[in-house]
Amino acid sequence: MTPTGLEPWILPAVNASLAMYKNQDQIKDFWGKFLKLFGSKKAILAVTGMPAVGKTVLLEHVSGQAYRAGYVPPGKSDRPEKAKVKGARTLVVTAFPGQQTPVRADAMNKVFEGKTPVAGVLHVVSNGYTKTRGEWSPAVLQQAGADTLDKFRSWQMAEEVKDLQRTGVEIRRSWQKHRRPMWMIVAVNKVDLFAEPEQLAAARDSYTAASSPFREELDQLTEHIGSDNFHWTTLPACNWLESFTWGSQQIPSTLNVGQRDVLVYQLSRSLQAHASAYD
Repeated sequence: MTPTGLEPWILPAVNASLAMYKNQDQIKDFWGKFLKLFGSKKAILAVTGMPAVGKTVLLEHVSGQAYRAGYVPPGKSDRPEKAKVKGARTLVVTAFPGQQTPVRADAMNKVFEGKTPVAGVLHVVSNGYTKTRGEWSPAVLQQAGADTLDKFRSWQMAEEVKDLQRTGVEIRRSWQKHRRPMWMIVAVNKVDLFAEPEQLAAARDSYTAASSPFREELDQLTEHIGSDNFHWTTLPACNWLESFTWGSQQIPSTLNVGQRDVLVYQLSRSLQAHASAYD
């Protein structure tokens, strides 16, 4: 499976009861296979993205942790979360908090400019369907003009571009220090809210079309590092099936558990492909 910049976005129609068990078993074996793809004794996977886009929950689905009985999604995280996966090699997974704080800045600096180069970045976005926290409460945003769901999503997607710019700065620093190839998978999360074909195509264009501000940032990053040394792709993603409410508007979650698990499995396969190509 060779990674490309524009992998197809496919939402298969599946029987939930059959796909759920099949893909969950495959997902649980993911880390062991993933580790074998790295040549060094230690590898680092960085998980980045804005607050509340679902970084930790998505990672816990990809790693299989979310399939344990009684799983409950974690709440807000103010500090980087690290997990070590050990075997013949060690994979250090660091999920950074989305809030722009000194703690986050310091953690990103230590990881991206540390002794061990970052092998890859899983960057999570949400097509504007991100719950607000802190100073940007719903009331504040609505008073500022985001009084409809479309306006709110436009604001959030502009924030996603700014967040990608900040992540890009760290990737450039890592390249300047280590001169090691790196890849990024942009996981467009919460697809259960925009799974219809036209909606899905519009979401894909928001991140990959030539006129997209998000794509422009990715292209600039690729130009700076070089296409032989940096590769990105986008994939639809989904973890926690949940409706989204903004003001009086509610967007229902439309995927079933089996479809969600197929998307999780596709993301794990893409991670393996990227690790293999850039070993």
